[in-house]
Amino acid sequence: IYAQQNKFDLAIQNLRKVIDIRMEKMDKYGVAIATINLSESFYNAKQLDSAIKYALEAEHFGRVVNFPDLIKHTYKQLSEMYKSKGDFQKALQFHERFASLNDSIFNENKSKQMTEMSVKFETERKEQQIKVLNKQRVIQRLGLIASVLGLLIMMVVAYTIYKSRKQKEEKLRTESAFQLQLKEAEARNAMQQERLRISRELHDNIGSYLTFIKASVEQADEGSTPSVPLQDIRQLTDETIAELRKTVWLMNNPEVQLSAFNSKLIDYYKKIAQVKVLPVAGNPELVLGNQIATHLFRIIQEGVTNALKHASSSLVIVHLEAENGLLKASISDSGTGMDTSNENMGSGLRNLRDRVKELNGTLEIQSEKGNGTRLTIQFPMIRSFA
Repeated sequence: IYAQQNKFDLAIQNLRKVIDIRMEKMDKYGVAIATINLSESFYNAKQLDSAIKYALEAEHFGRVVNFPDLIKHTYKQLSEMYKSKGDFQKALQFHERFASLNDSIFNENKSKQMTEMSVKFETERKEQQIKVLNKQRVIQRLGLIASVLGLLIMMVVAYTIYKSRKQKEEKLRTESAFQLQLKEAEARNAMQQERLRISRELHDNIGSYLTFIKASVEQADEGSTPSVPLQDIRQLTDETIAELRKTVWLMNNPEVQLSAFNSKLIDYYKKIAQVKVLPVAGNPELVLGNQIATHLFRIIQEGVTNALKHASSSLVIVHLEAENGLLKASISDSGTGMDTSNENMGSGLRNLRDRVKELNGTLEIQSEKGNGTRLTIQFPMIRSFA
């Protein structure tokens, strides 16, 4: 009665006394009912922390006495309380618990127990008013009202569950269609990127070689002496074929073990006495994806070419180290060195930086005039063979 009159302080005082009496009588069922009523009084009095505290206690006693309807009611109350408090994550959690318990209560095997507990729950919730009024006529009316309300609640909840399931099914269909479109777009983008990569490989390497050979052959066809000796053209043709085979090898292998990649490097530079490729340090079973292998080879190729052409180096050492999912490639030479403070370092180094950036890696240049140069590239790897 005090709660209906919005005298929540008095309602809370009396409910605390009720809980004490029921605790003395070891009436856990009655404690659960009084505790959820106390929680609702705190909630109506805008004391959210206390309301949540007693709602959680009511949920505990509801589990002790196996009172699903009270637990369900408590979850619904907790959802509303956390929503009012602005904690929407917990509000959603308790709403999901409410919906899940609601489903189980309406299970056919539990329908009889649900009906009995629903009547008992509604009767106990009205116990305080019944004791105050103490009139049989009011008890009968309240029983009838409780039955009607229980039936209405069952109908509303059943409709809500049906509507919720329909909405979930529609949402899943929409999400599935969206995911399918997204995957198709990703596949098209990956295909386009692969086309661009293959085009760049052929243009940057094979294309430049063939253009030079074509120009030399055209000079011979016109009756003039080629600017490059025939022996050099033949050698360049052999290098073009080797470069094409290497490019095809890189493209035809979706992934390559680091030890095999290092072997290809050794084979590629075996005819150049100034270049020495060391064995792999660390984990030689680390795996390079197709694009990573291609970028790494071009980086090493660019670094070695710079050392031989521009630094007049008599020795270039290439060393690969794999450890903890990271790959480090170093290119050291004994050449003339360079001024690392100069921002304008040529297109070769710019291309090298661009490729390192595509690998999400880092490039470090250590050099002094007359003391050689060391390039260190480091980037994360994908995985290793089991």
